[in-house]
Amino acid sequence: MKIFKNIKFQYHVKEIEDLLSKNKLNDIKLILKGFSSQNKSLLYKILKHFFLKFISVRSTENIFNNNLILINSFLSDDKKIITQFLKFYFKHVNFTNYQLEDYSKKAVEIKTAINPSGTFGFQEMISNSIIYQMILSIEKEDSLVFLDNDFAFFSSDNSYNFCDSGQIKCFFHIIDHPYKVYSMLKDKFEDQKELIQNEMFNLDGKNKYILYDGVNLEIVQKGWNVYTKSWNDPDVVNTMRGSLFYKDDFSDNPLETYANVVLHLRQSGVDIPLNYNTINSYIESIPPNSSYDHEVNLSNHEKKFIRNNCKEFVSDFNFEFL
Repeated sequence: MKIFKNIKFQYHVKEIEDLLSKNKLNDIKLILKGFSSQNKSLLYKILKHFFLKFISVRSTENIFNNNLILINSFLSDDKKIITQFLKFYFKHVNFTNYQLEDYSKKAVEIKTAINPSGTFGFQEMISNSIIYQMILSIEKEDSLVFLDNDFAFFSSDNSYNFCDSGQIKCFFHIIDHPYKVYSMLKDKFEDQKELIQNEMFNLDGKNKYILYDGVNLEIVQKGWNVYTKSWNDPDVVNTMRGSLFYKDDFSDNPLETYANVVLHLRQSGVDIPLNYNTINSYIESIPPNSSYDHEVNLSNHEKKFIRNNCKEFVSDFNFEFL
């Protein structure tokens, strides 16, 4: 059986090499699409084998579908600010060709289909994140897929980065004042100082784990500083067409801020209208006591601790540290 699988693999390698030499990218897409529904393990092996060649293809006729959009925020709940708006907005402008997913959960599903096991560590994510996104892009070729993402962006010497512009259409990054983030973590961890500080700034150097369908997934954020800096890196923003949103702007200047969400999608090639009436209707529907207005309850000692850990960010963002 193993010999037969290898013969089959080598056959498809030669087939795809021939198509690449003739620049028949649509034919390659059809082959990959067939693998995605019939043999995900073979698809994975083919993508790994041709990885560098595939990501080097940058033309109007791409091998992949450029149909994934990341929604990033250090605190998971903050992503809802955009996802809940999009659900409302898309419904009212009759845009139905989309899906809202959690990237961690989708990565686990793909990994399990290829190689079932009870753990999914960071080294495996480094080696496979971009491959799993290729698979997801192929599987969902007819849809725009919004992915809630908890991972910091990472890169590697062999180009196995967290993501690639061949699949990523654009991304959103919601950033909140570190005082507010810390205050929300105080509520989450019920004033347990060590847990709060480790979650906020990764002082213990440990990653957190989340259980998805029996698989223990290692989530790597490396604290608020690293996560925020990784998605605000100019090269990442330019290559992946990122847009930074300050969380406070959604409550202080909601019409313009939500309109900018729609505009970022339009500028990234998503064919949707900009409808201010629909945006206003959504703003009016937001409950008055939303999580946007979380009260900061910090001692002077806590504020000093946060400032000391955020020195390098004072000039990067429009935050006041009083």
